Amino acid sequence: MIKLVDAKIYKNKDISTQLSIKFEDKEISKELYTFLKEQLYKFKLYINNEYSMKFDSYYDESLKLFLIDLNIIIPYFLIPKDPEKSTDLIMEPIMVFQLFYEAQNQIFKKNYRKNSH
Repeated sequence: MIKLVDAKIYKNKDISTQLSIKFEDKEISKELYTFLKEQLYKFKLYINNEYSMKFDSYYDESLKLFLIDLNIIIPYFLIPKDPEKSTDLIMEPIMVFQLFYEAQNQIFKKNYRKNSH
């Protein structure tokens, strides 16, 4: 199961807000890692198309540890002035990514079981 390890917010005065989000998942097989890494590109389809997104990932085969570093840049004009709404907007990509990632895990497990019979 994916775990949020770190989240940082960087504000680029009156231009954008950058979210730097780090996740980890343990007990990931090489096959699952390969599948998930390929799926990460699709996450862009699940967030606001005005956001910019980059990611890095790392897999430690001996520890079966998958690390994901996600960077999302949100244009300043999309950030609400209300602090509570602003917090909700910033938390949304984190929650959506966790749901996306877990859904990809389920897809892999379903297909892996189907193909292994």
